[in-house]
Amino acid sequence: IGSTIIPEVRNYPYANFEKTDSLELTESSGQKVDVYYTRKEYTLSYNTNGGSYIPPQTGLYNATVNLTTTIPTRERYTFDGWYDNANFEGNPIKDSVTLDKNKTLYAKWTAGTVKYTIAYYKEVYNNSTRRTYYAFENSVSAQGQVGTIIQASASTTPEMSSVLPIGYEKETAY
Repeated sequence: IGSTIIPEVRNYPYANFEKTDSLELTESSGQKVDVYYTRKEYTLSYNTNGGSYIPPQTGLYNATVNLTTTIPTRERYTFDGWYDNANFEGNPIKDSVTLDKNKTLYAKWTAGTVKYTIAYYKEVYNNSTRRTYYAFENSVSAQGQVGTIIQASASTTPEMSSVLPIGYEKETAY
């Protein structure tokens, strides 16, 4: 009794030491000593993988971040949920995330289908003007998955309706 003490400061992974005051002991037991800690802040980041930007959210340790309103958009894709890994292993994260460290969530997408048309033009030479121009010949309509590359092929190229002029030939490289 009558001694001045400084309390022990402990380190916690979820909190930072803030302050404590030295204290004079006035009781032989049960005297209260205050040590103050502040919860650490953690950031939840979003990797939308080509979707609309979602700003990171910061919260204190053990805070809950609601995900039901945090839905990115991406034209012609369907959002399939947030995952805690870039390989989309496991189940999507539902409803909320608890901040116990810095975290990144990854958006998973399913590509939609889109209709497209391949237009075929043939090169025509006009003898009187001595100029070359392109004239519409035919078209093929189809649909494909967003993000895929479409190439014309011999099986999808329509037959030309007229005989090709001398020196011209149908492209067959694709």
